[in-house]
Amino acid sequence: MKFITFLFFIIFVGCSLKPKPVVDNTQAYILKDDNTQAYISNKQNDKILKITNPSLPMYLNNQNITYLQNFKTNTYALNFLEDTPSNFYVFMLLSKFEKSNIFKALINEDSSVFADYALESRIDAFEQVINEDENYILIRISVNILDLNTNKLIDHKYFQIKQDVKEQEIKDVINSFNKALNNINNEIVAWVGENFKDLK
Repeated sequence: MKFITFLFFIIFVGCSLKPKPVVDNTQAYILKDDNTQAYISNKQNDKILKITNPSLPMYLNNQNITYLQNFKTNTYALNFLEDTPSNFYVFMLLSKFEKSNIFKALINEDSSVFADYALESRIDAFEQVINEDENYILIRISVNILDLNTNKLIDHKYFQIKQDVKEQEIKDVINSFNKALNNINNEIVAWVGENFKDLK
């Protein structure tokens, strides 16, 4: 009788200790065009611009949100970007160029359509920097404009943006990333627009 009572006790305790479902606390964030525009052309040329996929270091070729603290690189454990920095950069740039009215058409690297010009980029930094008295987003991008008809370099410029992070909370960090990426893309569009302002 004692054995049966003990057996019922074990079964009862076992049933009451069902594993709790694991709650996924991860959160992914989107960076998108905020509809600010630094350059709008008064006359559109009849050329096509291809925006190629940027090159970037291995540590940025993922969806992690990277930060540098005391010269050490780390990533947020539960918070991620919905896409890679390079994809956010390209699609935001395409959106801003579309509104700039500089070119007749814009294409990405995968398009088979012939383009007159290409925009090549290299992303050197896309991270949060945390020091004792500083907390900011840093984006550095090197950009080339190429003439695809002559295979020559038209112009080159190195862009850098620092955007302060108000509070060390993930929403503020993402807002600062979004502002920084919009600002640097606006600068790139304005620079390209100045290069092509006299082109018919």
